[in-house]
Amino acid sequence: MKRAPVTLKLLRRKLFALVPVALAVVVVIFLVKTKSGPARKEIQETTHMLRVIKVPVVDLVPRTFGFGVAEPGQV
Repeated sequence: MKRAPVTLKLLRRKLFALVPVALAVVVVIFLVKTKSGPARKEIQETTHMLRVIKVPVVDLVPRTFGFGVAEPGQV
């Protein structure tokens, strides 16, 4: 089998296909190398004022009463 000679048209077509890919690789490498890390922020502790109520312990039995038929809103 004979190989077709490399013509100028074929060479241009290959070159036009490789240039954008090479340019994209260079841009990605540049962006990765120049990327800075996230900005650091000092964590400050915040305090909140609270009110406390003393509640006595009570024995309580919870009960519910209902009338009618209960159906779920969504199944």
